[in-house]
Amino acid sequence: MIKIISFLLFLALSATCFAGVISVVGPGTSPAVADTFTINIQGTGIVDLYAFQFDLSFDPTLLAANATTQGTLLAGSGGFLPGVIDNISGDITFIADTLSGLVSGVTGDGTLAAISFTALAPGTSAITLNNFIFLDSNLTDITETIENGIVTVAEIAMPEPPAVLLFCVGLLPFISKRRLLIRISQSFRTTGSSDEAPA
Repeated sequence: MIKIISFLLFLALSATCFAGVISVVGPGTSPAVADTFTINIQGTGIVDLYAFQFDLSFDPTLLAANATTQGTLLAGSGGFLPGVIDNISGDITFIADTLSGLVSGVTGDGTLAAISFTALAPGTSAITLNNFIFLDSNLTDITETIENGIVTVAEIAMPEPPAVLLFCVGLLPFISKRRLLIRISQSFRTTGSSDEAPA
């Protein structure tokens, strides 16, 4: 009896140890406002994955979702669903994929899905996976570790004006006055002094 309990405990611990990791992987560098970039949902150490589903949330004041495409992990399955994008609430609901037929699930590493975004404003947005379900080839739940992520949209850097430009801008009032003085002087040269005594 003790041996049976020990064996079952070993199986439970083994299942925990071999649980895969699902992580949100952002761009390598911070995007600027108006940049388009991709967020990958990466699977690492996946064992016998047959189907999955998840929702994704983000800050709609900073990001706008454009499209969701199938990842490499279940590529060619024919069962990919890109989900429904709502850029008002900041959600993509029911991103899903499934294999078909009586086949084993996929084991290994790869992306589950890739989501294209456009940066709207500077700031940091959490990228969070919700309502996730992972099934093996027996359509039994798989427990995966979820690692959410963030995306930071860079502040807009305003370049410093060149020193020469600042110097010229500073001279503008003086240049205008000089031109005015030249015009008055040229007028006096052709018509005579304004202080000339009457005949």
